[in-house]
Amino acid sequence: MDKNSFMNPFFDTRDLIYHYTSVDTLIKYILPQNSLRFSHLLSTNDPEESKYHVMQYIDDVSIGPDYFMDNLNKIKDISKRITQNVRLICFSQDDADSYIGNGLYSNKGYARPRMWAQYANNHQGVCLAFNKERIIDIFKNSFSDKQTFYGDVSYEPLVQLLNEEENAYAQSGFASELLNKTVEEIVMERIIKYNKIYFFSKHKDWKTENEFRLVLRETSENETYMNIDGCLEYIILGHKFDENLIKPIKILIDSLNNKPEILKFGYNGNSYCFTPIDFEMKENPYDL
Repeated sequence: MDKNSFMNPFFDTRDLIYHYTSVDTLIKYILPQNSLRFSHLLSTNDPEESKYHVMQYIDDVSIGPDYFMDNLNKIKDISKRITQNVRLICFSQDDADSYIGNGLYSNKGYARPRMWAQYANNHQGVCLAFNKERIIDIFKNSFSDKQTFYGDVSYEPLVQLLNEEENAYAQSGFASELLNKTVEEIVMERIIKYNKIYFFSKHKDWKTENEFRLVLRETSENETYMNIDGCLEYIILGHKFDENLIKPIKILIDSLNNKPEILKFGYNGNSYCFTPIDFEMKENPYDL
């Protein structure tokens, strides 16, 4: 996609997904390593998904309440391990709805003022635009030996999701499970069956993020990274971005085989729009 097409608010950019971050993270880690780091599910800011929920077990074999009390630690372990060792990278997407709201760019994934404020250092950071199909391919190929999931996030109250017939037992199980299967067997089966509930559902207050996720189960305690070569298409600067920092960004981009475009998305007093960038080399550039 060429730059002029991307900047057109009516051009279809649904093949892109967006990741907001600080300029410090971009310059020190993302561009030098040409990769994104996975975060831990337990570090997310929605308590509905970052805190494990103790499973509620149904006595389907008439084994009696003492069994559940004696195996309470096993039940807690199952609940914890569903959310432990889960890593994810989060993106925003364009809205599928028509252009309604506060400006021509209002349905674009890179035009979300709250996300600029919350995730991109109060508009001083950047929003990275990735080719969605390519980054999914890299994700699947890079972690083909691990349990992986990807998809859109649903925004409904957890109780409503659990009332759906196919998800009725996402947070409950049966005594026969505990009797006949190991903790890891139960965890693996539940993640396969209920991953949409465990990893792709959030409180509706987050709905405006229109989130897409890459989710990975990784038991190693080391940090996990994914190569992004060939799928990063645009680096969008926030409207408070310090243009003295463009020089180190350009230097790092020049070292890449696939070079993304640099754009600036600013506010002109009435609405958000793309604004010119001064690409001249400045004095006292950011110290790498």
